[in-house]
Amino acid sequence: MRNSGKSVIWLMRGVVMLLTSIRPLESKATDYFYNALHPDISSDTNLVSIPFGNDIYKILRNYLVGVTEPKEPGGYAQFTIEVLLPNFEPRNQANGADFNSAGFGNRLHADIQFGRKYISPQDALQEIMKFGGVSKDDYYVTRSGYRFYKLHPNSFGSELYVLNSQKEKFFFWCHTEKYVLYPGCEVMESIGKNVTAEYSFGQKYIDSAYDIDKSLIKFLDKFKK
Repeated sequence: MRNSGKSVIWLMRGVVMLLTSIRPLESKATDYFYNALHPDISSDTNLVSIPFGNDIYKILRNYLVGVTEPKEPGGYAQFTIEVLLPNFEPRNQANGADFNSAGFGNRLHADIQFGRKYISPQDALQEIMKFGGVSKDDYYVTRSGYRFYKLHPNSFGSELYVLNSQKEKFFFWCHTEKYVLYPGCEVMESIGKNVTAEYSFGQKYIDSAYDIDKSLIKFLDKFKK
């Protein structure tokens, strides 16, 4: 990850997270804007095949809210899913209102990408701490076993949570700034060779974030053929 333009990139990510978590007031203009950020939502259950490098994901249509197919074999590909926690429930006729409600609620929004490389988790964590103005020892351990860091409000988010483990590097950050109408938490990580996941969820699930992460990986694996 290069230093130049980093603050601008992460500011843009924060803006996108804010926009995708807000349900605007009812009007023709704002409805159009909301629908543009949430394309192709459907409760259909047909299978959609998405080439991902040497693999193919076959995903039920009602999990998907967007797909970018590769322009050439082995090229960049991406798909976006939305589910309801804690059971990764897809959209259907009965729960459509839960997906359309303001804020995160029980929604998990995940972008899965092939062909985009990230720096190592250790390097990424160091960058977040540096940009957030905290040292590695400036934390306390929460009841759910995370190291909690209070970040500078203009950085990645207001709060950083790091799994208190020597064996694994799992971390996420949450937006609690007063200008974020519906604050949530965000994870960015590598989940396979050339495959990355960026996902967000509501703060009510902070204590179970690690379990959600493991469940998401298993959930995606069942669609990989």
